[in-house]
Amino acid sequence: MGYEGEPSNSASINANTVRAEKGTGTPGTGNSISIFCRNSGDSIKGVLWDFSTLNVIANGITNIGTAETANTWVKMDFPSAPTIEAKDYYIGVIPAATITIAYDSGTFATNSYFFDPSNSYATPETLDGTAYSIYRMGAYCTYTESAGGLSIPRPLSRPLSGPFGGI
Repeated sequence: MGYEGEPSNSASINANTVRAEKGTGTPGTGNSISIFCRNSGDSIKGVLWDFSTLNVIANGITNIGTAETANTWVKMDFPSAPTIEAKDYYIGVIPAATITIAYDSGTFATNSYFFDPSNSYATPETLDGTAYSIYRMGAYCTYTESAGGLSIPRPLSRPLSGPFGGI
């Protein structure tokens, strides 16, 4: 869930600043967050926030990733898998130092992008900032969907007919 495109615009984001992309989940468990960004070896964390409450979800903070010199996808695994529900989330990044993220501009879904100018790299917090509908950033969460419900056959409402009827 999120935006898997490789955006063409770039913006610097400072340490302890959040940029996040909206994504819609289906029931499952989170595996990782990937962010399309660059810098020279700075540490970043991926975070999942509940779209409606803006709170960090349980187990929604990844291991530390490292931004590369050129734009590339940085994948960060969850140390403990978060539970993904059928609802909207913000999938974002918090850097320890200034990095450059990639984004596209245009007209997108309502509140598809979130900017929080003062969060915490050490301990990511509830989002407090501004939502936009004119940006999308390269950010997505990979997760394993839960198995669907079992199909249980219903009993027949009438006896079988034919050569094996009544057995």
